[in-house]
Amino acid sequence: MYQYSLIGIKPDAFSPDSPREPGSELRKDLPRNPQDFVNEFAERLRERRLRIVAVKERVLDRITAALHYQEHKGVFDNNYGVDKHDFLVGYLTSGLSRFMVVYGDNAVLKWREALLEMRESYLSDRKKARYNMTHASDSVETAKHEILLHFPGFAFVDQTVLPRPEDFDFGGFTGRIDALSDIYRYENHRISYYRSNLSTHSKRVFFLAKHLAPEICGMFPGADLTKILIMSLVHDDAEILTGDHASANRLKMTPEQLSIIDGDEAMAIEKIAERFPKEIAGYGYREILLEVFRKDTVEAQIVKYLDHIDGFCEALHEIYAGNECFTAPPETAYGPVPIPPDYYIPRFSNPETYYPLISSAMGTEMPFMRDFERIDFERIAKDGSPHSTASIGTPSGYPLYDFWKRVMLESGCEEVVSLLVQKSRKEIL
Repeated sequence: MYQYSLIGIKPDAFSPDSPREPGSELRKDLPRNPQDFVNEFAERLRERRLRIVAVKERVLDRITAALHYQEHKGVFDNNYGVDKHDFLVGYLTSGLSRFMVVYGDNAVLKWREALLEMRESYLSDRKKARYNMTHASDSVETAKHEILLHFPGFAFVDQTVLPRPEDFDFGGFTGRIDALSDIYRYENHRISYYRSNLSTHSKRVFFLAKHLAPEICGMFPGADLTKILIMSLVHDDAEILTGDHASANRLKMTPEQLSIIDGDEAMAIEKIAERFPKEIAGYGYREILLEVFRKDTVEAQIVKYLDHIDGFCEALHEIYAGNECFTAPPETAYGPVPIPPDYYIPRFSNPETYYPLISSAMGTEMPFMRDFERIDFERIAKDGSPHSTASIGTPSGYPLYDFWKRVMLESGCEEVVSLLVQKSRKEIL
């Protein structure tokens, strides 16, 4: 059963001078860098397939701290001679704390078990009172209360009941899927072992958005998840008329050429909006396409970011399969352009420039918001070999690519899953 839980890292982790919770006893070699705790948390979460979906770091006010510890109100700790509630409120407001929402199968029990292991590992004497620098919700009901206390307005999402692409009514969009299926990606690269078309690519972006729905709602309260899912499916529809323009080509275009390309896309949106129905699931089709084109909303920038994640990982899939064509700058009508990793990684590393409305989430513990390392892709391609059903689940060691493979394998979409191992008929252009 998929659940949410709350993790807390209390002031002790940030300052050696903060008051200790009654009964807490620390080892001298306890790491004081809070990032050490975050790293240990993240590792234990990965082991249990739990995901951090929201993060907040702040000094709590007394009202919030009092509500956090309300079950201790009126309790006197005879062992330590203090009013437990008053002490804990003072403790929790004494310095910086970090709170994180986690999501996953049986999250409450799994995280409490992990936390018990961590607490025991830091006790100087395991017979003494518990080490309590950290917090974990003790039930599903408590988790909901605590999450709403620390993350007001938090949207709880069960990704297991979200719609699939076929659940959206595209009645009246006659010929749309066929048209998208006829447009192939990465045509700058003469050889592609697993070349996808726009229909498959749009579904992959959809499954990324669906898988990451808890993170999206946790990091961007108020974001319209249904719009994001629809936008994922239609974000490339204008290319039915314009064809697929390789993103890297834009780096070599003149301002005049870029203006022509953008003008053609804007005109294509108007024409395609006239061809197909005005609405999808109550959302204006033309309005969604224009929003994608302008990239001026949180929803549009999330979809553009996931579009880039899929493009990057699609290229990594070729590289890890031994396709050296993807590690040599291709010659185009505009001159040689960067290979995909050298196009995408600088964008992921400069979110304030390329994804300003969602840049606050970059670099967090979320697996799709970090680990954009430029490694020796040339050597990887040289040593690589074609994927198979036996090898596709083997970790590559590149976290983002492994995350992408897992999402696609778990999508249950035959069109998406089969292309991970079956070579495309569009191999050589």
